[in-house]
Amino acid sequence: MFGEMATNKLKYINLFPILVFEGIFLSGGVYMWRKPRRQSGYSLTEMSVVLVTIGTLTSIALPKFKDAVERSKAAEAFTYLSSIRASQERHQYIQGTYAATGDFLDMKSRSPKFFKIGTFRSGETGALEDSWRLSLTRKGPSSGYGDYTVTFGQDGFVASESTIVDLPKINPMKFSEED
Repeated sequence: MFGEMATNKLKYINLFPILVFEGIFLSGGVYMWRKPRRQSGYSLTEMSVVLVTIGTLTSIALPKFKDAVERSKAAEAFTYLSSIRASQERHQYIQGTYAATGDFLDMKSRSPKFFKIGTFRSGETGALEDSWRLSLTRKGPSSGYGDYTVTFGQDGFVASESTIVDLPKINPMKFSEED
């Protein structure tokens, strides 16, 4: 019996009953305690619960995150076109007509990173003296929304010529009616 493993059983050594917990008996009746083994790690059930929770949160949050990212990119177009509008108004005040290209404008903002800039054209009156239009078209991947346009004129956002009005999740202006 000496030297063998004992686990929570009543053992008789030298005719004396001894309650033995996890440990090892050595010769001469000496008992040496050994730390009980502890299981480390997580059970399969715990890991499954964590993975299901992460998957559920991801499925809820990811589409909203993608919409927010695309909305911020669309806001870039609105900001750029607002700068163009202000510069066009200054040009029209000084020159008496709107500029036909961006080269004649006094703006210092950089070109939009995610949009292709169209060309200036006359607005509803057909002459650059009193109306203009400029459209930006989304280039590259757009989180599943495809190409869309944002159009501004002398009066601001032109919903009737902008396809972003059909995408309310990413439209920072949230306009749906025509101007």
